[in-house]
Amino acid sequence: MNRGATEIENKARSEIENRTAMVRGRRHEQRARTLGFACSVVARRTEEEAGAAAA
Repeated sequence: MNRGATEIENKARSEIENRTAMVRGRRHEQRARTLGFACSVVARRTEEEAGAAAA
């Protein structure tokens, strides 16, 4: 195999890996945001229920 083809192949592979990592990162961010929102909803409901129970 000639050297130029190997370099192109390596660059393409690293580009694919970088894009895959970016997509994974976005998924993790989205999952974290979703979990954060879910936690805030649960906390709000718990506060409302505690307030209703105290009243």
